[in-house]
Amino acid sequence: MLGQPQSIVRHPDMPKGLFRLLWQTITQGKECFAYVNNLAKNGDNYWVFANISPEMDERGEITGYFSCRRQPNASAVAKIKPIYEAMRTLEIQTPLGGDAANRSLALLNSMINQEQASYEEFILAL
Repeated sequence: MLGQPQSIVRHPDMPKGLFRLLWQTITQGKECFAYVNNLAKNGDNYWVFANISPEMDERGEITGYFSCRRQPNASAVAKIKPIYEAMRTLEIQTPLGGDAANRSLALLNSMINQEQASYEEFILAL
C-alpha cells in the first residue's frame, strides 16, 4: 500500500462530509481528530481513532500529512455511528449535482452545535 491514497481503505459507510471537514482542517495547517471506519483486505471493517496532522517546511508550507491511528473506545464508536449514519442517509438522498458532502457536514455541525461544542471538543469528549 506504500504510495497509495488512504481512501482505498475507506469503508463505503463513511460520510463524505467528514472527509470534507478533515481536509478543510488539515489544509489550514491544523490537526484533525476523527473516528474512521476502514476496510480490511479481507473485506471486514475496523474502526480507528485517527489524528491527522499536516507536515510543514521551514516556510510554513504543507509538504505532506502524518496520521496516527489508535484503537477507539467502543462507547465512542457507538455514539458516532448514528451520527455517521444520518450523514450518509442525507448524502444518499442528495440529488445528483447537489453537494452531498457539504450537506452532511452541515448536519454534523448542527448536531455538534446542539452540544454547544466545537468539532474538536465534541470528538475528544466521546
